[in-house]
Amino acid sequence: YEDELRRRFGKGVRIERLEFHRTKPTIINDKHTCTNLALAYVKHAEDIVERHGEAIFEDKIKDLNNLKIYDEIIYSVNLEKPEFIDSSDLEDWRKDKINKTLEELGLIDKFGHLDRGLKKDLKEREKIKTKIFADIAPTLILWDISKYYLCTSQDRRKRYGSPFPYIRGDIDRQQRKVFQNPHTQVVNLLREKEKEHILSVPDMDLLLHKKFKFEGKIKNLNIKLNYAAVGPAIVFTNSNYSIKEVSYAFKVGEKSIKREINNMKSIRKPNTKRSRDFIDLVKNKS
Repeated sequence: YEDELRRRFGKGVRIERLEFHRTKPTIINDKHTCTNLALAYVKHAEDIVERHGEAIFEDKIKDLNNLKIYDEIIYSVNLEKPEFIDSSDLEDWRKDKINKTLEELGLIDKFGHLDRGLKKDLKEREKIKTKIFADIAPTLILWDISKYYLCTSQDRRKRYGSPFPYIRGDIDRQQRKVFQNPHTQVVNLLREKEKEHILSVPDMDLLLHKKFKFEGKIKNLNIKLNYAAVGPAIVFTNSNYSIKEVSYAFKVGEKSIKREINNMKSIRKPNTKRSRDFIDLVKNKS
């Protein structure tokens, strides 16, 4: 570093501080797997938009007909290429024709200002595309990954394969930040239109932290838990969802969830002196 700095800035350069910036490793530690998963989830998201996009626009946009007319004018005029127009003037010609056609239909005024309703609908459509449609794939993959971490033991994640090749067995605080956004609008859409078994869980990153912390607490205790129910038990006890909703989302029976809630409570706070002494003994031996 010093030689390179001196070469660039002269022999008199002085290094007062040197910092290294290292990128954090990704949750899935293989770029080809990341690419393939992204493509699969994006394709699934595109299929969802294809099935429900029109209905969603009808629900959210006040005058869909005017929006379609606007789109058709823009599209058709931009395809025109009259021979009498020089290529350098083509864009200006198209712009003038679009404005003239829109004005004839009452969609802009003589000053070139879009109709207020149309302008509002254009903004709403863009919002739907960028805030809902574009977030479908990330919402689905984050839900599936969070379920994987919540519903498997640390030992299983280390020993066996998963639906996500090369996924890390544990993730740190920085990596958990990606789970902070619950994508509520997208989740509501998926539940309503696709009947997806999914929840919008605020602070999912903190729930994952609680899960990993719990795993650390029971390490070496040889306690048998139904981890498929541990995940929903954690979500139920840390959210406003009913046990019925959580049971449906995780496809786990309500009785199993309640059983693991009680199991976790007894592990966190042993009820008897004998159980407390047993846990202390095992920890001291490990």
